[in-house]
Amino acid sequence: MMIRKSTIFLAIATGTLLTACNSMEGGQDDSRTPIRLTTGIQPTRATTTQDIQLLAGQDVYCWAKQGDDAYFDAWRLTANGTGGFSSQSSTQYYPNGALTLYCTHGNFQPAVVEEVTAMPSSLLHQVKTDQSLQADYAKSDLLYYYEAGVTASAEKQITFAHKLSKIVVQLEDGNSGSDYSAAELAKAEVRLLSVNPEITMVLDASGTLPTTVSAGTTTIKPYQASASEPSFEAIIPCNQVKPATLIQVTLNGQTATLNPTAPEDAAKFEGGKKYTYTVTVSKTAITVAVAGITDWTDYDGGTAITDLPAQSTIDVRSNPLWYVAKANLAAGGTAFSTIGSTSQGYCWFWANAMTLGYTYNTTGYDGYAIPATPKPVTNSDPGSTWHMPTHMEWVSIVPGTAGFDVFSPANYSGETVITEPACSFGYNNDTKYGKGNTSNPATPTGTKFKSVWSTYNNDSLRFAIRFLGTPYCSVWKYQYLDYGTTQGRLVISSRLIDQINPDETDRLAAMLTTIQSADFDWSDNERIGAVQRVFYATGYQTGVEGAAPGGSIPYKYGGWWAATKLDTDRGWRLDANGNGDAYLNVGGSDILNPRTVRLFRDNPDIMKNPLFYVAEYNMTNSAVGSGVTLTMAASDNAGYYYSWADAMSTFAASTSSYDGYKKGNKVISGISDKTWHLPTLSELYSINPILEDNYDIIKFGGESGYRSNYRTAIWGYNFETKTVGVEDNLYYVNVSSDETHVLRFLGTPYCSAWKYINSGNLFIYYATLIEPIENSEAAASAFYNSKWSSIYFGNDASKGAISRKFYKLGIGKTPSSSIVDQHYESYMYLWSTTRYNSENCYFLWNRNVRHATSGAGTDNYTFPVRLFLDN
Repeated sequence: MMIRKSTIFLAIATGTLLTACNSMEGGQDDSRTPIRLTTGIQPTRATTTQDIQLLAGQDVYCWAKQGDDAYFDAWRLTANGTGGFSSQSSTQYYPNGALTLYCTHGNFQPAVVEEVTAMPSSLLHQVKTDQSLQADYAKSDLLYYYEAGVTASAEKQITFAHKLSKIVVQLEDGNSGSDYSAAELAKAEVRLLSVNPEITMVLDASGTLPTTVSAGTTTIKPYQASASEPSFEAIIPCNQVKPATLIQVTLNGQTATLNPTAPEDAAKFEGGKKYTYTVTVSKTAITVAVAGITDWTDYDGGTAITDLPAQSTIDVRSNPLWYVAKANLAAGGTAFSTIGSTSQGYCWFWANAMTLGYTYNTTGYDGYAIPATPKPVTNSDPGSTWHMPTHMEWVSIVPGTAGFDVFSPANYSGETVITEPACSFGYNNDTKYGKGNTSNPATPTGTKFKSVWSTYNNDSLRFAIRFLGTPYCSVWKYQYLDYGTTQGRLVISSRLIDQINPDETDRLAAMLTTIQSADFDWSDNERIGAVQRVFYATGYQTGVEGAAPGGSIPYKYGGWWAATKLDTDRGWRLDANGNGDAYLNVGGSDILNPRTVRLFRDNPDIMKNPLFYVAEYNMTNSAVGSGVTLTMAASDNAGYYYSWADAMSTFAASTSSYDGYKKGNKVISGISDKTWHLPTLSELYSINPILEDNYDIIKFGGESGYRSNYRTAIWGYNFETKTVGVEDNLYYVNVSSDETHVLRFLGTPYCSAWKYINSGNLFIYYATLIEPIENSEAAASAFYNSKWSSIYFGNDASKGAISRKFYKLGIGKTPSSSIVDQHYESYMYLWSTTRYNSENCYFLWNRNVRHATSGAGTDNYTFPVRLFLDN
């Protein structure tokens, strides 16, 4: 490993102590040589941080041994930034013999206690996740010095070694400043993704570090030395494997994730080296132009990455509030009631609510409560299924125990970090069932998360930062409006933010101030991870079921059942009342007082399904260009023929060379809450696996087999599927000349069963698998032979199944809404946004099932358009 050592002079002056000295072990006399350390800067290039000098206020801790015995422990020295130290924890003196000296600087966990912490064998160092402040950036820098045989001298030079790696991201305009000035680029938000923030250093002669550190999931916010300069830098632990996606750049509301390819000698980040990435930004793309490594100077090498445009990477499913329905369940129990009205909902006895089909069981279960048979609601989002929440699911929204009021001045006050009661919500096994669980356990434990809360506000207003130190980190606003009236309502708002750790007190305080400002955006906007839910206090019945409001208890009270029954007479519920309270509660014999039901969304496994993102039918518009009203055909055998240029101008959100995932935000008339885009080639791969161009999936050669390393598929499910892509390892069985069965994405969370049938037209079927299949031919073959026949293939999202039909509409002779005016009518073609060369682009086509790279002149032919759903 190449280590660039930054030299810091520590002058050790000799002298006679004129005042009384601290007693020392070893029989020292009263006239000993004090150890006085000062620093100097080795002449070199200018830097923005402590590349060559300790930043003012940074602490160094030193330990010394004389032979095998400890001489002093955790001696603290605080740098003044100009070559000396502003303070030290005590005065230390040289012994009569030689010392072995160990000095280090870092962010150690647990924290070193001056003059107390005995010299450990190793130290755990954590880089700060937010290094935007210079002090936190400097604190993330792990420095180390060791020397044996240290004796008293007039001056001694000590050299600290930078042990970790530095990442520098420099933004440049792709059009020589005509798109963005340096000042405009400097306003970008830059993040480093999938970083492991921890590393352990052994306190030995070299400060040994582990040879390999696996990549992590932490996001690092870098330091920016000047608000007017687009240069960002951060310290990360060395020796960790380079993540597939490293850099995220957000500018003007658009986000791009970049996958720089390192030189061969940088497969892992190396200690003491600086990795500089020059990122080129334009109005149409953000690209990595050069990826180089420097040994704190310059290094040649790297592979350019081009044409990576903006895309959204926020996954709203990480926000627990997203799982809550927007309205109560209406009378009949099959549809949601009117949103935003005090008249919404119906009051059920607890026992009757439990028989509606939205519950895991009817006893005391308190985990993540998906029913055995997932159930949709008729007027809900397509593909969504719903369940009645348990007590711990409600805790994910309103944290507390029985009678614990989030608006009470006695609860969660003082702006200190607290640990909330265990909760569950539907993102992954840790949040659904309890940390460490891998399946739905009989006795779930939930997961306890940390949070910090604002001080109490008499207007029933509380703010919180919850799920600290996790990917679910989010800000929350609880507000009770118009309490005591028929419009009384509890409004809960939540928005995902960059991860903040529990120990980052300055960031927590700053964020609490930010979210309490009048201009903070609490709107319901899933694209930015923001969700809002309103709970109207609709009243409830006493002893008799009936529609709310108008029951025995008036409008200003509200209660929403949980599936969890505490004991014979009591069931958990969320309560809101006319006093402006909001709390989880149980009450005596309360199951005899009917209340409303607010369902929670099941964990949306159907969204893993790439076929879920494909529109059911082709587009029918005769109008072309931006701003037109878009409509979808009402049947399979319909569609309008678009030239490639017209398709791009009407539906595409990217340039012709782009082959990733990018939202189009196109709205189709009559379909609410959904936006769409023209797919790229890699998105077409997500529904049609292919090894090479013009490769036919239905005719694999008449036999079964295993294929690995297929083309990477991309679709709009989460960060991995949208930006990194999923390698398609598959096992296929050619059933006939018209049908092939495929087990796809083996060894991944997206493992699934597919049918491809060419019976006059193309049918594609997808089925979610209950159990994953490891990436091997033996495992896939065993699964297929024993379980394929029991898989449900159809078009029922509640059963994890989707199907799509693609009619052979041929090629239109001219752009026309008529499907008769065509040729090659025995073929099916669909455009993608991705161009192959100056004359041709990629498309999906079906003579059986293929992709093609040529043969379609973009100016000569017209094809139908099938849009893909934005995430």
